[in-house]
Amino acid sequence: MQTSIFGKPLSEVTIQDVKIFCDKQVREGINLDYKRDLTSKSLLKTMAAFANTRGGFIIAGVEDEDDKPKLPIEGIEWKESLPLSVTSMIVDNMYPYLSVDVHVCEPENGKTFVLIYVPESHEAPHWLFNRTELYVRRADRAGHTHWEHFATDGEWDFLRNKRERSVELRNQAREVVKYIFEAENRTDKQRDPMRSFALGKPNYHFGMLRTVLVPLFPREIMCDVLTLNTHLTAEHIPTLLGDDEYPQVDSQTKVFQEGAYKYEADSRGLAQSFSLLTRFGVVATYERVLKDQKDEPNDFIYFDQALASIEVTLRYAGKLYDELAYTGSVMCSVNLATMDNTALIYKDHQPLRMMPRNLQGYFAWEVEPTVSELNDPATRTEILYEIIQEFTRSFGYVGDSNQLVDEWLEKSGLYPTA
Repeated sequence: MQTSIFGKPLSEVTIQDVKIFCDKQVREGINLDYKRDLTSKSLLKTMAAFANTRGGFIIAGVEDEDDKPKLPIEGIEWKESLPLSVTSMIVDNMYPYLSVDVHVCEPENGKTFVLIYVPESHEAPHWLFNRTELYVRRADRAGHTHWEHFATDGEWDFLRNKRERSVELRNQAREVVKYIFEAENRTDKQRDPMRSFALGKPNYHFGMLRTVLVPLFPREIMCDVLTLNTHLTAEHIPTLLGDDEYPQVDSQTKVFQEGAYKYEADSRGLAQSFSLLTRFGVVATYERVLKDQKDEPNDFIYFDQALASIEVTLRYAGKLYDELAYTGSVMCSVNLATMDNTALIYKDHQPLRMMPRNLQGYFAWEVEPTVSELNDPATRTEILYEIIQEFTRSFGYVGDSNQLVDEWLEKSGLYPTA
């Protein structure tokens, strides 16, 4: 959880904490700014400049005088819509979207303070006003009127290159998942040769539903390998399927240079489940969902198992990112390579002729949620709606996939009901 300049999590800061902080007369700087209200254009400039530079904290409801809080501080009028006004300002005027933490202190006598934490963004550069203005934060504004200034050509090149390096790092981080999984499979001498290749599809990934999340623009190591090893070993959360837990409890945890993982195979040597975390923020789940039969047209996938695998990975990733104080966006990809004409079983006693089938034996979809969306049950449900709609459509299912999702979420007891 993000620890603020007040020495406690932002969500726990009170009006009294703000008053004590302002009494210390801490000067504005590269990471701190005071704002009289939430309506000025300068608030947008400051948020964008913080994101493009080193991040920072904004205290709204405090007027500054010579870069220090003007005492006594007065606060601003409390409204329930204050957090939404900040988010709307960003959505309407900034590109790409910037995820910030907003905390409104419990009001006293109708007054409050709005605290905004802007992380240094891995998605920089963030432009304002139809991509016409690009700001960075000064380290010292001596001789200048404002803390923010237009980015120079050199600063623009730096921000652009930083983003390109992040994209390259993201691609490398995703490749690590494939490499470790395939390497683990190659060491298994009992692998069933009859299923090694089918219609040119990758043998190791065949029949595995793969859900992989990675920070959208990673740039630095988020934690050490031993921490990830401990997390995989000790942290378990329930799935939608009752008694099951994630990550799988019985598998041994292994470490490698970039992270830690669990791998489980059946008696034939076929991979059944694979969970991996890396120090650059990758959270990956591979789960064998294909139930193969002797007669190929009868191969099938249970809808509930596929949904549970995707859902628990999203929930686990959100929890881990929150613990690592990562608040940005992530790229979430869900893929499946299976037998052509594989059937989808989504209800009990489903007649064979009524089973929707994936004629191509392939599915792929990507979404880019924020960490806060992963951790909010309502927005996480919306993400599941989107993924599962595309997943069931790949099988030719034309019914209401949202209803299928809702039934399992409600049955699990893990989601609050209206």
